Amino acid sequence: MSDHHIGIELLAPAGNMSVLSAALEAGADAVYFGLTVLNARRGADNFSQDDLAVAVDKAHAAGARAFLTINIDISPREVGQAARMLELARQAKVDAVLVEDPALLMFLPHYPELEFHFSTQAAVTNSAGVNAAKALGITRVVLAREMSLEEIRISSAIDGVQTEVFVHGALCLCVSGRCLFSSWGGGRSGNRGACTSPCRVKWSSSEAEAGYLLSMNDLCLVEKLSELIQAGVSCFKIEGRLKNADWVAKTVQLYIRSLKGEPIRAEDAACLGDYAGRQMSTGYISGAADNLLGENARPSIELENVVTPQANTVPATVTPHSRAGKNCSLTIDSSGQNLLCTLECDEQAESWILPKSMVRHEKRGLTLADVAEWLQGTSSKQYTLETIAVTEPDLLIPRKSANQIADRVSSILNRLSKPVKAKKKYIEIKLPDAVRALTEPSCRTSENKCHLGQRPNKVRIEARYAELFLQHTAVDALVVEDVEIDGLSYLKEAAGQTRLVVSLPTVFFEDELPRVTALADTCAMLEIPVEVNGWDSWQIARESGVSFEGGPGMAVLNPLAARSLAERGFSSVWFSPEADDNQLEDLSGRCDVSATLGIFGRPVLVYTRAPLLQKAKDGQELADSRGIHVRIQNTPSVTRLRTIEPYCLVHLDNKNIHARWLCADLTGSPTPQKEWDALLKRRKMGMPFNYERGLY
Repeated sequence: MSDHHIGIELLAPAGNMSVLSAALEAGADAVYFGLTVLNARRGADNFSQDDLAVAVDKAHAAGARAFLTINIDISPREVGQAARMLELARQAKVDAVLVEDPALLMFLPHYPELEFHFSTQAAVTNSAGVNAAKALGITRVVLAREMSLEEIRISSAIDGVQTEVFVHGALCLCVSGRCLFSSWGGGRSGNRGACTSPCRVKWSSSEAEAGYLLSMNDLCLVEKLSELIQAGVSCFKIEGRLKNADWVAKTVQLYIRSLKGEPIRAEDAACLGDYAGRQMSTGYISGAADNLLGENARPSIELENVVTPQANTVPATVTPHSRAGKNCSLTIDSSGQNLLCTLECDEQAESWILPKSMVRHEKRGLTLADVAEWLQGTSSKQYTLETIAVTEPDLLIPRKSANQIADRVSSILNRLSKPVKAKKKYIEIKLPDAVRALTEPSCRTSENKCHLGQRPNKVRIEARYAELFLQHTAVDALVVEDVEIDGLSYLKEAAGQTRLVVSLPTVFFEDELPRVTALADTCAMLEIPVEVNGWDSWQIARESGVSFEGGPGMAVLNPLAARSLAERGFSSVWFSPEADDNQLEDLSGRCDVSATLGIFGRPVLVYTRAPLLQKAKDGQELADSRGIHVRIQNTPSVTRLRTIEPYCLVHLDNKNIHARWLCADLTGSPTPQKEWDALLKRRKMGMPFNYERGLY
């Protein structure tokens, strides 16, 4: 660790080897990166298996640490791959792995050489979550970006586990690890590293003029470092594995200057926002959530060397005069939902996808014709980009996307120009017997005897509808959400023979800890089981002694994750609502734990602490251009954006998908009883989510 900030680690992103080198040369104490699979930035170049040992050696030679990200929800067929990545990390002497999926906790005892850190995808928002991490053997927690300085201070005071805080980079609208926005809109899950950023497009509302109501500004805490140090934070993290080497180097240098005690102003960091064309914000650190949304963002500085042509003068294809070196061609196809970029050189072709994001204002975007003019002539030692074809010359794309295309093109051309070396022998990945045993297929428990297509036997419902619903409906189990403590005894009496379960909140912060703890304690006293929806509520439940099961906030995508939760006291688990039909068949066919399958519901797509709209009203509706409709629900801790259209699997029949409970989630329903009656008749009342289209 560099001596300019003893005790504080400055952690930099590395989307590829050149960025990693730039971060180390700039003075970063540690770098984090992912392989080409199983990480939350699948859009980055990332690292191959051969690259990993080289990257780690390079970091260690610079006196820095190397962290590997395996921080996504893992599908059933990826469990073995995740185990091999851990073994590869051990062999390469990686210092720490960032994890989120409960399945990886099963491997933790077998890899004492590796530190296990909770990724921000684990959604730790309070000190109970940090205590949970400590109990699980996690040595560091990346705290949610929504936490205030005081909340960070409380969470950082827990002995035996370090805290890591984002200090710079992009902000998400939703608490990380809780977002279903992108998955709902097209099967590209942010919880699996494939987010298409639907919060960055225009949204309309009956209460406000259509605009970029949900697009967040970028985070910059360069002026707050001393306060964070006093709060007990161990590591400052820079977001940006999709950024280029120059941006990462400048950002690292700026924060090192601040850590050395140089006076730094927010204006000194303003140029770093030009990469994405967004304004800087101090985020949630003050507790006031000031300047978070991007509607008032200033125009970004023009990209260097961009020649803006007169309207309608640039053709769809730009072909300049031939230059020295081998010629390459680039195609940018925008005819689909995404930008499909294909670079061809020497009969080799490489393609990648970028989200087809909308642009707020013309001055903050570039047309594809502009991009073609800018990139024309990009070259390396052996290659020159000669021809660029675009399908929609006038289509505006964000400057961030233009930068990403330019970075990817330069990276490919430089890679192709390197001398061909003898192919390295892959590191042999032989798993220890105990690790290999964990990856072996398990058998479905006999408890999961219901199959998709049978009558639902479990309901989730809001407390305000629970009593009336129980009076008119016979159901095996009822999970009640948003329960008040003083109504628990009466609710238990009303339930009678129905198995009553009280849902603990999915996202809550420090000020709500006493209430949630009291709720769990009262349930324990009344012998009412609770539904756990996060590691924080797991910690509260286990301390109270109440029995508990997994809810949609702790949903699993693979059978080893289910077993991991069972070993930590869960009586049953909840299958991920994002899963497609193939994944559900694999998961349920090998799940040896009692499980719930949601067959109907209006999931919360976003949990946010951001002020969505001035004077936002409970029940207000928002819609985007793709037809996603959500309703605002205000709670003491967060605002929930719940989809108005439900998903529905009740009309489907698949005897290869089994569960103990088939649950109709009626939370958010305007007429719970009416919809329940329709579900019993197997009426199709919504889209099937990812069931038929696949989860990416």
